[in-house]
Amino acid sequence: LYDDQYAHYFSNCVQSFMTGNYEYNDSWANSGWQEFYAEREKEYIDIDSICGSNANYTEMKAMNNIWNCFLWQRVTDRWGDVPYVGASKSTAVAYNSQKSIYLDLLSRLSSACASIGSNSTTQYNPGNDDLLYQGDASKWKKFGYSLMLRMAMRISNVDPTDAKTYAAKAVAGGVFTSNSDNAKVEDDLSGNGYYDYYNFIITDWGNATTDMDFMNYMRGGTSSYPRANTLDPRAAYRFTPGKNGYVGFKNGTISSNYPTDFDWSNYAAINSTTSGYFYFVEGTSNVSRLYYPVENYAEVLLLQAEAALRGYISGD
Repeated sequence: LYDDQYAHYFSNCVQSFMTGNYEYNDSWANSGWQEFYAEREKEYIDIDSICGSNANYTEMKAMNNIWNCFLWQRVTDRWGDVPYVGASKSTAVAYNSQKSIYLDLLSRLSSACASIGSNSTTQYNPGNDDLLYQGDASKWKKFGYSLMLRMAMRISNVDPTDAKTYAAKAVAGGVFTSNSDNAKVEDDLSGNGYYDYYNFIITDWGNATTDMDFMNYMRGGTSSYPRANTLDPRAAYRFTPGKNGYVGFKNGTISSNYPTDFDWSNYAAINSTTSGYFYFVEGTSNVSRLYYPVENYAEVLLLQAEAALRGYISGD
């Protein structure tokens, strides 16, 4: 109900929520900050401390580091300069520049990926407690290098030297090579807590629906995306049409301009059925589950294409 509206993925359907008009809501914007520093970063520190210098935990420490780097990148991409060195270990921590944070994260990823598979000692395996890869360290290594590639390309316009170094290192190290490598987290179908936020926010509560601009692109109804008004073939996979078809609600509509006959069901919604974009069939149990994508093969291919275009790596 905040970031996705700014990106024009969704439109707000609740007249009392003003964030669709780009109005700042500190309690919503601040939640990611509080969750990270008070909980996620604390978890990272605790796991790292428990593992210590025990050689049996080498790969567990690497997995913990890779996940922490993913979370830190998300924090600094959203807020820029943030408290980094010593964060969550003290009540008073200085802010660090985004550049120094990025370069440290890239260095940490490099070390973490290199440590996976390099130790012959029997390694601790977290199994199903690992929500991404069920303890498969080789998958974590690919994720680490794929994340390194993502970060390298995000600094390519401001630090092309380091971008080239780390993009080449990532590809050489081994990034995702198929959809089976995708980093994703399944939702919790037990009903405990907010396990499926798309269905809660969009379907159960009717708080948001698809954005008009987004749906115009899907129908080819814009001059910058001409398709002779034929439907983009991805639309049926990602969206469920409303009563009016693949039509979205105008983002930022103020309360006084809402249609007097406003009906949420008139507009297209994210496809939350078992054939939708966010679902997959789980093994042999034939149970479809919603999942939240962290990084996937398609993104990695796009990143490699840009890296090749910039001359960082060989390829098309």
